[in-house]
Amino acid sequence: MNEPVPQLPVVEFYITNVCNLACENCNRFNNYRFRGWQAWQDHAEEYERWSRLIDFKQISILGGEPLLNPTVLDWCDGIRRLWPKSTIQLVSNGYHINRVAGLYNALSRNRILLYVSIHNAESQPWIQDQIQQFLGPLRSITSESSEVTLWKGLPTVWLQKEYDFVTSSVRRNHQGNLSLHDSDPVKAHDICTFVRSGTYHFIRGKLYKCGPVALMPEFDSQYNLDISEQDRALLNSYKPFTAQDFADNSEQVLHDIQQPLAQCRFCPDSIHQQRIAAQPKALSKTINIIKRS
Repeated sequence: MNEPVPQLPVVEFYITNVCNLACENCNRFNNYRFRGWQAWQDHAEEYERWSRLIDFKQISILGGEPLLNPTVLDWCDGIRRLWPKSTIQLVSNGYHINRVAGLYNALSRNRILLYVSIHNAESQPWIQDQIQQFLGPLRSITSESSEVTLWKGLPTVWLQKEYDFVTSSVRRNHQGNLSLHDSDPVKAHDICTFVRSGTYHFIRGKLYKCGPVALMPEFDSQYNLDISEQDRALLNSYKPFTAQDFADNSEQVLHDIQQPLAQCRFCPDSIHQQRIAAQPKALSKTINIIKRS
């Protein structure tokens, strides 16, 4: 009989930088035409190892816009196969749900909830119509409130209004250049929404404490952040956990992943929620971004 493995509350599988929206203060920097996506088959073996070592109560598959990852259905099938008992949701902005062949069946057979986040009121009627087309005429709204619209069934669809984003770690400095914050790392850690929700992050087969810090070196390579070389060295010094790290000393990893990072100083140490304007990018430009990745 297999021994029980440790369980973390929430993990996010971040599978693409590419997004068709440009939401101000996006905490994954997708409003800057961030490029790059990950194929499931490139990391499946490492996730297979992780699945024998750790469990998760809830799993989110997201980006960017995950439906712009050409291998998104492989991610749905692969993650469900490895974590059969976890609650899984695919987080989308809803614009492409009727453009991915096989999505309905993939979500249904894998019992994956489609979580659609609405970032401005003007788009809600159109997105709601897209959801109804996706589900078909026999499925109707199960319940509705001021913030949430729910369609129960296989697949279940949860439509959530999310009009406010907290301050992003990427900011414009006094010269107008893209830069990062210079905060008290302990204060930044203590107010972090990821920390408070117990959310961790899988990117390219490695486990990260912080999703934004995980992406900062890649973003810097594309946009050359206006930061000192000392800060750049600190940015690139963060080491995520591999499955081998966890196998060697799981207790140490579980301890370390809860501690503040030196890199926490690059995030704000005070939270300001701001109403965002989610501007769709031209579809042709989105396609070009995918081809260049």
